[in-house]
Amino acid sequence: MQSIALVTAVATLLAWALLARWCRLTQRAVVQLSSVPPDPSPPAVSVVVPCRDEAREVERAVRSLLAQDLPELQVVAVDDRSTDGTGEILDRLAALDERLTVVHVNELPAGWLGKNHACAVGARAATGEWILFTDGDVAFDPGAVRRAVAFARSRGLGHLAAAPRFVAAGMLERAFVGTFTVFASAGFRVWELDRAGTRAFVGVGAFNLVRRDAYQSVGGHERLALEVLDDVKLGLLLRRSGVPQGFAGASELAFVRWQPGFVRSVAGLLKNAFAAVEYRPVAAIVAGAALLLVGAAPPAIALLGGGSSARVIAAVALAVAMITLGLTVRGAGRASGVEGVLAPAMTVVLGLVLLTSTAVALARGAV
Repeated sequence: MQSIALVTAVATLLAWALLARWCRLTQRAVVQLSSVPPDPSPPAVSVVVPCRDEAREVERAVRSLLAQDLPELQVVAVDDRSTDGTGEILDRLAALDERLTVVHVNELPAGWLGKNHACAVGARAATGEWILFTDGDVAFDPGAVRRAVAFARSRGLGHLAAAPRFVAAGMLERAFVGTFTVFASAGFRVWELDRAGTRAFVGVGAFNLVRRDAYQSVGGHERLALEVLDDVKLGLLLRRSGVPQGFAGASELAFVRWQPGFVRSVAGLLKNAFAAVEYRPVAAIVAGAALLLVGAAPPAIALLGGGSSARVIAAVALAVAMITLGLTVRGAGRASGVEGVLAPAMTVVLGLVLLTSTAVALARGAV
């Protein structure tokens, strides 16, 4: 038993050390858009906002877009079969500002998911040289889009994804979102985006800025009609098609609440966690089990024993996990970083979410 504990402790320490390195590489590679000078002569930009039952946040979001410091701005808000008054709010705002175009979708065509179809409809109405795809609950600083365009053009990019600040009121919510961010960093590998031929790619639903000709060249959202993770897959499609891609931080320029509260955040991820592993049951089981192991094993070995060497190594792994999450949360501007103490528990929760999402999808035969 002691040898098993020792091997497990070493394996989890290596895993957390690698995650810590990837998080560090991500942080070093990410430029904050707030530090980028605005484009002195920005091109025309269209913002596409798919909205479904967003009555509580959509007015603030759209007003923040209409306040963008851009001489040529078009906002296309797509009301996707809302039942809560979202369409009426958008129509009222459009009557006050001709830069806002509202498209109402009353029926979803066969072979589409709702948001993907709404993005496609909005893109067809877009006239700008650049298109920003965002969500109906994201609020923007007035200089956000102009700085993002300046960054993309200065680096010759065709696609720029940016990470907003995820507003989270409670400690559990911040820790869970932060843990998701840690593991997402490992998947995206954004520090390799400037090197051709790497596996790196990125897409962020709250902030996907793409040159319109690049978007059209890959077939747009028609290629993504039934993709649950349409934002991520758009980034993958663009990257694999040779479109120069970049990633930036927008924690001071864009703000969104992922879900209201810890329970809702967990439930929200349940919808699409299985999609993150391409609906592969074996991959989901392996990844879920690995998350459970790296989350539960360090505290279990450090507290319950398995030999002095295993305990020490497990304690180091536990410390690395807590520091990694704490720095990630603090670096995103969310809190002090004390949330790091919850790294083991939230990693276990993430593993359970993936396994549950997989089981539910397989039982239903659908997502």
